[in-house]
Amino acid sequence: MPQTSPRPSSLWFDDVPDRRRFPILEQSLEADVAIVGGGIVGLLAAWHLARRGKRIVLLEKNHIASGDTGATTAFLSRVPDADLAALLAKHGASFVAQVCEAARVEQEELCTIITSQNFACDFKNVSSYYGAYEKDDTALEQTWNSIPQSVMNAKRVSKETVPSLPFVDAIEFQNEGTLHIRKFLHALADVLSSTISIYEESEVIRVEDGEHVTLRTPNGSVTAQTVLVAVGDPSGLFPETTSLIERFVTFVVAGQTSDTLAPALYWDTNDPYYYFRPVGDHTLMVGGADMPFGKANQQTAVSTLQDFISEHCTKSFTLTHSWSGSIFHTSDGLPYVFRHTGMKGQVMIATGFAGNGLVFGPLAAKILASSAIGKAHEAQELFALSRTGAALEKRATETFQKTAHGFVPLGSLSDFPEGKPVCKTIDGKPIMACQLNGKVYAIDNQCSHAGGSLCEGELDGKVIQCPLHAGRFDITTGAVIGPPPIRPQASYRTRVQNGNVDIDLAPSPSMTQPSAPRAIRHERHWGTLLKFLPIPLALWIVQFILQYTWLTKDELGGSLLRSFALTGATLISAALFSSIVFKFVPRLARHWRIRRYLGVSGFVFIALHVLSVYHFFFDYNVRAVYYSFNPIENPMIFGSVAFGILFLMAATSSDWAVQKLSPKRWKFLHRFVYIAEISTIFHFLFINPQLLKNPPGYVLLTLIGLTVLGQLYWWIRLSAKRQFRTGGTVVGVLLILLVVVLGVLEYRHLNPPAPQLLTPREEPLEESVEKMKEFMQGGGTDTTIATEPPVEDQAFAETVVKQGKFENLNYMTSGAVHLEEKDGAYMIVFQDSFTTPNGPDLQLYLTKNTEPTSREDIAAGVNIGKLKSTNGKQVYPIPDSVDISDIHSVTIHCKAFNVPWSYAVLQ
Repeated sequence: MPQTSPRPSSLWFDDVPDRRRFPILEQSLEADVAIVGGGIVGLLAAWHLARRGKRIVLLEKNHIASGDTGATTAFLSRVPDADLAALLAKHGASFVAQVCEAARVEQEELCTIITSQNFACDFKNVSSYYGAYEKDDTALEQTWNSIPQSVMNAKRVSKETVPSLPFVDAIEFQNEGTLHIRKFLHALADVLSSTISIYEESEVIRVEDGEHVTLRTPNGSVTAQTVLVAVGDPSGLFPETTSLIERFVTFVVAGQTSDTLAPALYWDTNDPYYYFRPVGDHTLMVGGADMPFGKANQQTAVSTLQDFISEHCTKSFTLTHSWSGSIFHTSDGLPYVFRHTGMKGQVMIATGFAGNGLVFGPLAAKILASSAIGKAHEAQELFALSRTGAALEKRATETFQKTAHGFVPLGSLSDFPEGKPVCKTIDGKPIMACQLNGKVYAIDNQCSHAGGSLCEGELDGKVIQCPLHAGRFDITTGAVIGPPPIRPQASYRTRVQNGNVDIDLAPSPSMTQPSAPRAIRHERHWGTLLKFLPIPLALWIVQFILQYTWLTKDELGGSLLRSFALTGATLISAALFSSIVFKFVPRLARHWRIRRYLGVSGFVFIALHVLSVYHFFFDYNVRAVYYSFNPIENPMIFGSVAFGILFLMAATSSDWAVQKLSPKRWKFLHRFVYIAEISTIFHFLFINPQLLKNPPGYVLLTLIGLTVLGQLYWWIRLSAKRQFRTGGTVVGVLLILLVVVLGVLEYRHLNPPAPQLLTPREEPLEESVEKMKEFMQGGGTDTTIATEPPVEDQAFAETVVKQGKFENLNYMTSGAVHLEEKDGAYMIVFQDSFTTPNGPDLQLYLTKNTEPTSREDIAAGVNIGKLKSTNGKQVYPIPDSVDISDIHSVTIHCKAFNVPWSYAVLQ
């Protein structure tokens, strides 16, 4: 797919350029109705009221149809952007039928307005398709079973019945539509301008309550009997409405294709879903890749949409446009239209249109207009707050503060490094200041488009880019350099005196725009978190019971530290695996917070594991832990690296941390999770591989394996798409090489010449915690085991009865052993080639089984005593009571570590 630099604006602005067409409010007015917002809701509310002779003033902070309405993909669909099955279960079939009927009627009326007024807005009547890419899709079936058929005029279709369909199975809704939204709204505004007053670049910065409500702008005011708030997110004016909606950013790309897609509206069953439609014969428009507000990443979204197009739409696509818009969801997917009960005056608010703004927006406009003339619309109760139990938060007491005039201190000149944006708050006003070429410039910190923090953005010369929607401003003047914002930032005069910087908080004369909307508060999901907590606790309880009753029987210390380790590692692996799942199944990405909960709870158990290890094994002796800083010799180094990185991950796993670090820095920091993952794997494998050879360990290994495979798949796919020319490709190759090098070094360290593969086995005997602690505190060497065989053993040589070679079980052992007879007595003789790693309390056993890999095998054997040496020839007498014919193997067992070292089958 060709890579180009797309134009950062919607297709609609190509035909209808964005400019101010109506005056700025610079006087005090009175009106019957004041409308806030110049999108489809505000203009259609004005349309209905103007026909009743009302005095109307409409205020738009930017330009008509320049906000989210201008970012729409223009799906004129009556299908609710909500979970119909959930609505059916909660409210019943009658409620769903009434909602769908209200949408159908409003859709028809909007089409009537367009045709009766002869608005030249490219209106077309088309069908829409809600489809799935596979047969028997659950979401599709639930929707089909929830649709009131008589109202929606829907039918089932498939690839077989409609060959041009991009889905395998779908629901068709006939008599839907498309239009050019900016042509329509500008034509509507032109008609309205003869009967109502429209003002642009006139943001409402304050609402004063009373019998009549007063809306104040930077240069004027409007006092009205009724105020209709028709903006996507009303929390900028009314913070108490913040909790009513969830805020997301949706992304759209458009481009040219040589293929022809049948004229229709398409959206799929993914959650969040992808939606697309042709615009003309060879232009395709595709939207989706929704992200939570404040976490939007334009580059990632565009890449995701291009992948979707290549997989499901066409291989022939040349990107020409990309843009983003806000999507506001209520708890059940239907909008809210309600009166503000905390205001004395009549203030009506409409919000939460999700992806149905072109139908539910006009319906909300009609409800708002009816309320303004004292009549209740028949659909008003359907969209009331009461249907979900939602309510306004307590309204904060506001005081009128005058803007300070004259210079006030901003800080020391040393506070502003050259070329680095700095955040300051002066008298409650957020300021972004930066020193360029020895001069300090200051502008409003909150982006005039959607309130993003500019000081967290990227600075290129004198241009700052907002991290939220990539809007760009000149920091020396506040002027807009790139969309989506169209209003400049307020710019402030500064001066430097005696090494100190002062600022005049009165905006400079050329920049009289008001401050941007209040920053949107981060949503909290305590309810979901509380519901999640029993899951990790239950997992740990199961792990502990398994350890204490079976794997490390009756050993409290070993059971605790192992259950903490396995629980923590499993949860963290599940968090990493969820990222892979989200990529394969994008509709599950709406549960992204589960990944955070998994990771943080996993770190908590890892922290408990570390504390347990320090307490039970090292008695809080740090020097004993780091007896060597070579990770090949001391796997505790791997564990320490992993723990340090995981600590940073957990400490910054919050919306607050993202805001403070900036999304770019936060993402860079959290990429170190790959190093933590590698370190954790090596720590587990080399500290005690036997820990993983049981059901809990197999679960962990499976999760890790799936995660690694998924990461490699997406890394290769993304790298190939970018022709293996990005920094991410280089980093990925280096990480792979690092794993290979560490694996080889560790293998060579543990495995002497002629190594053999490990043999899987079950978890062995009970653990001796005190001996392990003593061994580690002593520097990892058991001094009671010699490195050279006894002199008297080296010359021993008699008749060989049985012999065999050592098989690697957990630690790399080589050489041979045999049974010999001397003067009627039997001996165990290790040959000169024998060698094995040192360990605490290595014991020698004669066992009856040819593969002594279970605790029963060891317990049924004969304990000959402590291993004399880790190298060379050595001799051990066999008790007379032992029947040599029953002995089939020699086993070296580490009692302290509860790990069979290795065994040799005697033949």
